[in-house]
Amino acid sequence: MKFKTTFDTIWLRSIPSSNVLIFYYTSAVQGKQARKSGIPAWKQFNGIPLTLRPPHATTKSDFDVFATPKTVNQSIPSSSSSSSSAATHQFPNEEVLALSLPQQFLVPLSGYESDEEEEDGLYLLPAQVLSAFRPSNNFNGVVDKQPWLDRQTLLPPSCIIRSFLLEEQDETKKNISTSSSSFQQKDQPSTLNKDDNNNNTSNNTNNNNNIVSDVMVQSFNREVFLPLDSIANYLKEMTLIRLRAKEFKIIPLYHYTSPTVASLILKGGLRMSSQGQGDGGVYVSTQGPASYGLGTEQYEENIIKDCFGAERIDEYLGKGNLDVVIVYGCEGTVLEQTPGGRINAKMFSKSLFEQFSLASSDGSYYLRPDRILGCFYVDPHNLPQITTTSMKLLDNEMIHDRWSVEKIKDLNLLRLKNSLRIDKALSKLSENTQLSPHSIPAPSPSSPSPSSSSSSSSSSKTTTSPLFSSSSPSLPSLPPLSLYSSSSSSIVTAEEPILTTNQKLDLNHETPLKKELFLV
Repeated sequence: MKFKTTFDTIWLRSIPSSNVLIFYYTSAVQGKQARKSGIPAWKQFNGIPLTLRPPHATTKSDFDVFATPKTVNQSIPSSSSSSSSAATHQFPNEEVLALSLPQQFLVPLSGYESDEEEEDGLYLLPAQVLSAFRPSNNFNGVVDKQPWLDRQTLLPPSCIIRSFLLEEQDETKKNISTSSSSFQQKDQPSTLNKDDNNNNTSNNTNNNNNIVSDVMVQSFNREVFLPLDSIANYLKEMTLIRLRAKEFKIIPLYHYTSPTVASLILKGGLRMSSQGQGDGGVYVSTQGPASYGLGTEQYEENIIKDCFGAERIDEYLGKGNLDVVIVYGCEGTVLEQTPGGRINAKMFSKSLFEQFSLASSDGSYYLRPDRILGCFYVDPHNLPQITTTSMKLLDNEMIHDRWSVEKIKDLNLLRLKNSLRIDKALSKLSENTQLSPHSIPAPSPSSPSPSSSSSSSSSSKTTTSPLFSSSSPSLPSLPPLSLYSSSSSSIVTAEEPILTTNQKLDLNHETPLKKELFLV
């Protein structure tokens, strides 16, 4: 009853409408470290495993995922072992961390998906989400910076809104909770360093091997703007950029800015604005120069219309504020739609920076600079010349931009599907544990799901987010291309176009792509 009333109150007073209250079970020692430096992503799952079930509603599945080894060098039974066997070899965790996380970024935990009510509660915060917002080199806001300096992938401790000891610790259990083990991918990763416990150095090394390490993207020389005065050179560089992006499983996006601002971005990364079209964030476009009519007189006007709106043409046109395009690589799943009906304008929202990143010493948030894949300067007085050959190659570059749009759309649909699944799981959890109805958020009324209309939960909290609101603009209806699936209902079935400038085009358009189709 104590936990029930506590978490009911937390739901009402501390969880934003777009977030969900979710739990992470751990040892007391590692819980303390998590509050100092953050929660590490597990290599086993490539993310952080979490459960919707509070302490008074946990099941064997939660036990299998979060339980720690009982003795040194004792192997851990697999998740298929019986509950009695698991109890013989493991003891329950000592601490639970209550987290507030955006519901739309949680995915079902691999290997624990089930339609059974008692099983549908384990979810994962993917490491890719944490990597996308990882600060580059300034880790203010955490007590212990060392795990960040060691390039561990971590959820900042600011997401921990409460922590509870589940049982009193004696010296024996303290030793157990920090002991080493011949784990079979079941040890909880630990961010402990030798200064925290000199007697557990070998254990810390083993556990650190279970943590997802952040990978730096090998980027270009960030001191140089490449002049975009030749279509052939531009397409050659873009081919290399796309190959690099494919290697690291990121999507190339575009940020248009002035030469002065671009110099600052190349040194420190894209800075989050504290206000703007979407109440602050970093704004990008899915469309590169080829899709905006590179080499034509309408090029800059097309960018302004698509990224800012036609009403701002006089504010930007001819001022040199869009002469540089920065190519930035990111995980498409973290992008949100910029308000205003401009379908190609995406954003890294301010709320996600505040939850998944750390502010720099100047109080600002930055996107990591190692994801800057390229930077081009378009001289408005020396536009590249378009020939018949280059026209076909630019058509091919447009196809890649269109593929990015489809990829992001599929990822957004998958996010919506997972968010609705959590709504259903919370409703079932409310029925099974007899939680107060107001403690479980009701599904968004705008969610196009049969389950949302049948939910019996009633609440003033909803899971509506700007991305999925009824006022959000739909993605463009693109001409069918043979290089990706024409089925809009499929989830990430499209294959990325082959990366070669000599590819033969087969567009299946009603009319062939011509120069006029560069216009937005």
